[in-house]
Amino acid sequence: MNKVNQKQKKIIFAYVVYKWMSKKKIMWLQPHVNERFYFRMSVNSFDELVVKLEDGIKSENTKLRVAITPAEMLAITLRYLGSGCNLVDLHYAYRVGRSTTNMIVRKVCKTISNTLKDECIPLPTEEMWLNIADRFLQKENFPNRIGALDGKHIRILKSALGGCLYLNNKYYYSIVLLGVAYYNYRLIYIDVGFFGKESDSTVFIRSTIWDRIITNTINIPQS
Repeated sequence: MNKVNQKQKKIIFAYVVYKWMSKKKIMWLQPHVNERFYFRMSVNSFDELVVKLEDGIKSENTKLRVAITPAEMLAITLRYLGSGCNLVDLHYAYRVGRSTTNMIVRKVCKTISNTLKDECIPLPTEEMWLNIADRFLQKENFPNRIGALDGKHIRILKSALGGCLYLNNKYYYSIVLLGVAYYNYRLIYIDVGFFGKESDSTVFIRSTIWDRIITNTINIPQS
């Protein structure tokens, strides 16, 4: 009988500690949500993003554990993207396993891309292209211009399998982001993931925007 009571006490104690730790984690996250510079966005933007991504990233609770909330998943990802800290730092800061932190960042980034891609960077229509050209003419005195095209080298750690493919002409490892910008510097198209060693012309020819231009599926007006 004493052994049973001891076992029950241990189970109850473990459950109480678990609930206290879960509650403490939620309370620990809340003060940082109110700090604009911690996540590089306002509280309203954070809440709006949680609502839009919730269905794609939420996990179900089980009998063994309470799932990490969508708000916590987004907080971990935004901190990773906005601060430059590594996954080990997030593992200690948010008290989440290292493999779980890695999974969360990948999952949230993929969901952001799939959910917000058409909303944030939609494929322009003919009317939008004409409006862009008109804005460039008014603001920059540049006729028949529908965008400013350029590339950006994003520094990365040396890949174990990539070798010199990612080594650019500035002698550091990178991947290339190709972007087309509006007159007010807002991006209207991006393509990312090219090897750092590739030249501007190679990146452009291998991009999806070049394929759309060749196949005439980018809705650019004929005249």
